[in-house]
Amino acid sequence: MYANWGQMAPNAAKGLARGGAGLYRKFGGRSTGLNEADDFLNAPDANLVRRLQSGVDVEIPAGTTGIRTLMSDLTLATGNETALLRLSDGTRVLRMGGPTSVSLGRNVKRIVAHTHPSGRLKFSGFDVGAMSARGQHSSVIIDARANMGARLPVTGEWS
Repeated sequence: MYANWGQMAPNAAKGLARGGAGLYRKFGGRSTGLNEADDFLNAPDANLVRRLQSGVDVEIPAGTTGIRTLMSDLTLATGNETALLRLSDGTRVLRMGGPTSVSLGRNVKRIVAHTHPSGRLKFSGFDVGAMSARGQHSSVIIDARANMGARLPVTGEWS
């Protein structure tokens, strides 16, 4: 089961399409620093967190920008891994897991990107196994703390 991003959080989806503007609201009109996730999630985003934590996949339309930042922020806010997955039918979805993994079903064709709450830019043994089982040669891993990502080969090592 997955929800349509635009239907679930229309204002946030519009903000993402514009590169993130409108996705956040500043606390008291000012940024309060990384210790408080720099920005606070507004009502649609709180709904997004609740839905992802309840196991609902959120469809992310092709061409949507700002996904890395959204995934980083979700991981910082929850302490959980977040993954952008391509399903067998071609749909791209955002899925939240736990602190060390994201549950993958048979309908996951490709792990496009995922976060590590630890910030470690190296694939775990589980990551390598899951990607190898899908015939992947590379994927993006995101350091949520630095809001940066790197495409790595399935071995998980820099070349």
